[in-house]
Amino acid sequence: MLTERTRLPPANHSKPVGSYSPGIAIPLQGADRSIFVSGQVPTDAAGNVLCRSDAGGRTRVVFERIVSVLQEAGAGLKDLVSLTTYLRDLSQFAQVSSVCNEILGDTVPSSTLVEVSGLAEDGCLVEISAVSGAMKQVLEAASGTHLTDTLASAARTNRVLVVGAINYDELFLLPGKLRDDCAWHAGDKQILPGGHAGNCASALTQLGLETALLGAVGDDAFGHFLLDDLSARGVDTSLVRMSDQPTGRAIIPIFEDGHFMVLERGANDTLGEVPADLLEDFDAVALFDPPLAVLQQIAAHARRNAAAAPCYCTPSGHFSGHPQAGDIARDFRCLFLNTAEAERMNGHVPFSANPVEPG
Repeated sequence: MLTERTRLPPANHSKPVGSYSPGIAIPLQGADRSIFVSGQVPTDAAGNVLCRSDAGGRTRVVFERIVSVLQEAGAGLKDLVSLTTYLRDLSQFAQVSSVCNEILGDTVPSSTLVEVSGLAEDGCLVEISAVSGAMKQVLEAASGTHLTDTLASAARTNRVLVVGAINYDELFLLPGKLRDDCAWHAGDKQILPGGHAGNCASALTQLGLETALLGAVGDDAFGHFLLDDLSARGVDTSLVRMSDQPTGRAIIPIFEDGHFMVLERGANDTLGEVPADLLEDFDAVALFDPPLAVLQQIAAHARRNAAAAPCYCTPSGHFSGHPQAGDIARDFRCLFLNTAEAERMNGHVPFSANPVEPG
């Protein structure tokens, strides 16, 4: 798992013309990594422009180069969340779009098209940059397993209800190292889907499980953006509630030596009570950073109903220090915690050296 910002220089790429990397991979909370792919042009390893007279052919070469960058970080086209295409001549858009649709298939990233007067590589005529969020391994458990793998391998698990935080992430790539004695000018800014629950629901869907998401977003542009993205990934969003509070946000400045995160929970804290009969419609329930009242309610439901669907939980950071954390935690099939949360919880819940086996 990536632990710091990592350059991705594929061996089959020509040497960059300037001070930049073909790709950068960064670790994020709730996702293994996000990958930022610099604008790719249709050249070979020696820097020669290919397919000069064929717009479709040029586009295929560009995507081959994008894939080679993504593969350096263990990702692929299915993980793309955003594309920006620069064209010298918009009359070629139909050819470029046709190839894009053919290559991407059911992958539907957000997309921006810009007509430009020139590109850095003379004769290329098309350039595409990309952002990817590879989320197969969503959260690392204290036992060393992963929640998505646990749910996917659990016997009789077909329908999963994911409950909790849905955010959008504002990422700022900043030059230099993290310091506490200076101000920074915002660098390259990216907005990506985020939130533990939203990321997990996407990952479980990719693993083949029928997944419904229960959470809350604001009735604003960001909330609709997140719902559209989740629906496009196959997540059932019919249970997501609209709130008069703004959609939750994570502000993430990223430096050469690390990053930090500022969370604004916003609509996430307005989720409210979960109907008990809804919990009985699923084979498993997974909680990611839900409001404490929701976590307590679902724990109580599991305590009262021996036949209730097994509940898996990765609570928010403030829960691990809660005085009733131990009593609440015993009602869940398995807790998934990072190291700091496990240390805080250690005074409340006895941890076994052996991971809990699903069944």
